[in-house]
Amino acid sequence: MPIYARLGVLEIWRYDKGQIKIYQLQGETYAETDISLAFPLIQVQQIIPFIQQHRAAGKKAMRRAFREWVRLQIE
Repeated sequence: MPIYARLGVLEIWRYDKGQIKIYQLQGETYAETDISLAFPLIQVQQIIPFIQQHRAAGKKAMRRAFREWVRLQIE
């Protein structure tokens, strides 16, 4: 993650073993948080069932479905 910090990447998401962790850049290091800068109105843990449900469809189809799901969540 130090490379991302040097590049100024503000937020990193990690999905591993059914868990999502979000890290936000604070100074030169990352701190874990529960609220995304990109999706502040969505609870991160709501995304886990979505990932599990759409995982078999492939990355491209999952991205498309996720964009639609986010639109529905913020309306």
